[in-house]
Amino acid sequence: MNFSANALNRNFLEKNYGDPFYDLVTFQEEAIVKGTEADAFAKSLEEYNLFHIEIFTSLVGKQKELLEKRNVENVFYAQIDHCPNFIFTSVFGSSWDNFTIGGYDDMHDFAGPEVSFEAEDAAARKPALKE
Repeated sequence: MNFSANALNRNFLEKNYGDPFYDLVTFQEEAIVKGTEADAFAKSLEEYNLFHIEIFTSLVGKQKELLEKRNVENVFYAQIDHCPNFIFTSVFGSSWDNFTIGGYDDMHDFAGPEVSFEAEDAAARKPALKE
């Protein structure tokens, strides 16, 4: 599937009331986000078969801290040779603050590399990961 071409040929946001699209979708939210370069993200959509999406809402005044935690998570992933997540932040129109999308080949890939507890612990204790 060529995501880029398909995305340009589809209009997901302008469906008429009662359209069969709504047989599959119970809630739709439009938002403007910033994050990963579009070409890198589109490439991952073509490359991977499984995606893990996490959506985060921060406490009042904690948006910067929440985003930093997502970045620290990617630093940790790099330490253990795990695929990093794409990080997106809300600019307008959403009820959440940021979300991450990780692309994987399959569930084994999603589980991450086989790393010992000691190696994970050592990676988590590196200075860049300390609070």
